[in-house]
Amino acid sequence: MATVSPVTGFRASVGADTDDPRLGGLVGELPRASDRFGRLWAPAGRDTVDGR
Repeated sequence: MATVSPVTGFRASVGADTDDPRLGGLVGELPRASDRFGRLWAPAGRDTVDGR
């Protein structure tokens, strides 16, 4: 449960910065490093920052 709030906060902070390639790379890499992050990020319909 302790990881839900940080992932939610991260998702909120991404906001309009979907064009930042560094952010896209990070979001693409995090699920590979953390299954938990991947499961928490996925409900938002996002595989990457821009949802692709």
